[in-house]
Amino acid sequence: MSNTNNLDWSSPTQKLLSRKMSATTSLAEVGIKTIQDLIKILPLRIQEVESNQIFSSLEDGDHFRGSGDVLKVIKQPQFRGGKPSYGKNRIQLFRITANIQCHQTQEIIPLIWFNAYPGVIKKIEASKDLYFLGQIKSNRGIKQIANPQIVDPNKVNFNESDKITEYPTINKVPGKSIKKLIDAIPRDLWDIFPESLPEEILSKRELLNEAQSYQILHGLDPKQDKESIESARQRLIYQEFFEDQLKFQARRQKNQIIKISPIETDLSDLQKFISLFPYDLTEDQRKTLFQIQEDFKRNYPMMRMVQGDVGCGKTTIALVAAFLIINKGFQVALMAPTEALAQQHYESSMELCEKLKIKSSLLVGNTKTKERRVILDELKNGIINFAIGTHTLFQDTVEFKNLKLCIVDEQHKFGVDQRLRLSKKGDHPHNLIMSATPIPRSLSLAQYGDLEISIVATMPGGRKGVKTRIVKKETYSQFLSFMKTRLSLNEQAYVVTPAIEDNPEMDLQNVEEVLRNYQIAFPEYTTAALHGKLKADEKEDVLTRFISGEINILISTSVVEVGINNPNATIMAIYDPDRFGLSSLHQLRGRVGRGQKPGFCFLVTNKKIGKDSLSRIKVIEKTTDGFIIAQKDLEIRGEGDIFGSNQSGNFAQRRLSNIIIHASILEKVCLYMSDFQINQPHIINSLIEKYSLDDKISKTI
Repeated sequence: MSNTNNLDWSSPTQKLLSRKMSATTSLAEVGIKTIQDLIKILPLRIQEVESNQIFSSLEDGDHFRGSGDVLKVIKQPQFRGGKPSYGKNRIQLFRITANIQCHQTQEIIPLIWFNAYPGVIKKIEASKDLYFLGQIKSNRGIKQIANPQIVDPNKVNFNESDKITEYPTINKVPGKSIKKLIDAIPRDLWDIFPESLPEEILSKRELLNEAQSYQILHGLDPKQDKESIESARQRLIYQEFFEDQLKFQARRQKNQIIKISPIETDLSDLQKFISLFPYDLTEDQRKTLFQIQEDFKRNYPMMRMVQGDVGCGKTTIALVAAFLIINKGFQVALMAPTEALAQQHYESSMELCEKLKIKSSLLVGNTKTKERRVILDELKNGIINFAIGTHTLFQDTVEFKNLKLCIVDEQHKFGVDQRLRLSKKGDHPHNLIMSATPIPRSLSLAQYGDLEISIVATMPGGRKGVKTRIVKKETYSQFLSFMKTRLSLNEQAYVVTPAIEDNPEMDLQNVEEVLRNYQIAFPEYTTAALHGKLKADEKEDVLTRFISGEINILISTSVVEVGINNPNATIMAIYDPDRFGLSSLHQLRGRVGRGQKPGFCFLVTNKKIGKDSLSRIKVIEKTTDGFIIAQKDLEIRGEGDIFGSNQSGNFAQRRLSNIIIHASILEKVCLYMSDFQINQPHIINSLIEKYSLDDKISKTI
């Protein structure tokens, strides 16, 4: 261990060791840089290893500590990578199997080491009595201990119980290396641990202090009963939610410091644009538009998210908001994650734009060079009022004359930095973010505390909806027969698979194989493939032919999740549904049942899947409520990185709190936050100010 006299909690993890360890570099890559970051990696489990255990009564995953006579040892040569390597630096490794007769119970216990160095054999052969410690793992129904640790009998008292602490593997750093770093933290360093919560909150909420909470959860505190562990967890959960809310406040305050000129619109303006649509808006749509209109009248930029299920009418809201802004002489940009979705928005708005004499343009990756030059020039000079496109809109070559509203569709498909780059094309424009993945209110509060949120829960009338069924091997022929019936009625079908081509290492349905099978099963119908490996013009050709009705069955990957609108398609068949997230399954299902014809979604699994996977996809079969589905999806996959630009999450972001399971704690945090802001604002404001200095946290979306 290194000299710890100069250590504090902000010291790099490398300082815990006397020699350089590659693990600290790998941990730093995922945000675990300091000793304080390190202790936020909590153990997967802490197990008491009792003395006098009975090996046969334990289960897989349990640890066993014992000693015994070595009855038989078998060693087989192994090589790195499975192949021998020759030369003077060749290292001979072995697979070692040793049968031990336990001293305590006389049971025969198989021990096995993989890729063991010769030194392990020497230890076994030198031990008259072998003392060992390891985890039980069954192989073909036989319990054994894989890669056990050979213990020095002089350093352990086998008459006392012991604790085994297991840590997760992070960025290829094994749990054993993480434990080594945790164990290297000097005990006296805990005496100067920096407390995150104000003393007033600790006393009022009767919470443990932070240092003790971490020590309990790492097994470093004598208090290891269930009550103490739960108290420690509850304290850190409270802290995570509290810190989240401080960050949101910092981001909201920073956004509202920006001052802009209000855009005055009245009810007649709003009514004028609503009346352009050939259908009545739902109450939720109208309410959301009133909220947006009021946002435009403020003297700081709007930051509003519109959440709603697939097909709830968010696009209508976006277009009316755009027309309100364009009517006042400004420009609007609508950014979608795929060219297909951008094309769909452009085509669906063309008729209205022509009626209002609004000049719109479509700017995507495959826009031809000559056309792109004209569009860029007209955007810069303000001739184009409404720009619709993909990420191309925030490229350096794109300039706007007076961009006043940025609309981002399918916001979860973009990184925070990407959305920011579009917003920076204007002078603090308003921001309208749309999400077709509904999120429960508790998550909205936790994840988007700096945004105003409008929820569009009611669906437009006239839709027939979608029926969903799980198809197993025994009902597969019935499914094909049903599809044939619907195709005979001149309807169309999507068939989605998780892979493009066959991969021997993965047992997955793929586009190529399914395409061949459907061409054989339905020779009288036109079947075509759509996937990411096709060129842009090839994709466009397939989609055009599908929407026109020339293609009857479209075999695809999940690229059809968003951006395809074909009311004549009534069947969505999803193969290997257990390989998709619940929200993705729900989005895919939303491609059908969009018109006057009913939709049918089939979750096709012609192989045996686990109980948990089956239970998960049954959620899709039982409900079409996107908010319930999103809640279940959140429970399964977690939340991701809220404050960074990484949308898929990183380990350092959240560890204990779950806004579904711990919604009651979140509500208490928000209640106390509000109470302190009213009665003791200096406490909260000083903490918010600290986060305001961190651009990663406080930058606006």
